[in-house]
Amino acid sequence: TALTKELIMLREQYRKDVHVLRELQAENEGIMSPLETNSNDLQRLGSDLDAFYMQKRDLETRRKQLKQAEKELNDIKWDHEVLFQHHERLEQECKECKLKYQEAVYSAQQ
Repeated sequence: TALTKELIMLREQYRKDVHVLRELQAENEGIMSPLETNSNDLQRLGSDLDAFYMQKRDLETRRKQLKQAEKELNDIKWDHEVLFQHHERLEQECKECKLKYQEAVYSAQQ
């Protein structure tokens, strides 16, 4: 009687507790699934960020190398232009000397 009522009340409380527990487990599952997904996304994004910074450093290094190569190319172009002008001047002097030589030979023959 009193024990039976208490037993019935305890069973009813147990059923309610089990029901609440199941609801909380379902809610927990609903929270945990996106959390795991976001955690995986965060790890992937961290790896992507590391790769980005490595590529950025590589790009900066290559830009410096390119800038140095462009400077060297401009220096070579300048040297080439100076040497080319010198060559042109020497060729002109050579032609003038040949003409003078030919005139001297012609003049000596007469």
